[in-house]
Amino acid sequence: MHIMSLVGATVFCVVMGHSVMAQPGVDAAAGARTVAGLGGADENQVVPLDINVASEAELGRVRFIGRKRAAAIVSGRPWQHPDDLVAKKVVPAKVYSQIREQLVAR
Repeated sequence: MHIMSLVGATVFCVVMGHSVMAQPGVDAAAGARTVAGLGGADENQVVPLDINVASEAELGRVRFIGRKRAAAIVSGRPWQHPDDLVAKKVVPAKVYSQIREQLVAR
């Protein structure tokens, strides 16, 4: 029952445009949010972070982003595509190639 409440709250926050702070799991070393403990084959699947709604704190937890780049991402919104972070020189191409699967722009 707790999982259904968590899923319902998550859907509500996403629909309302709020960032979801309480994620099922966080891979602190990589800074990526993961779906852990919910069962299924993809138990540790990385959940991409939306660069248009994530807080500076959430973005700062992504490996290689940090506070300064997180602030630049927030101030540069809205983003059409995560690749724009490289085009606008917010994130170097070498760094972006390592984190691109963790980011989306919706």
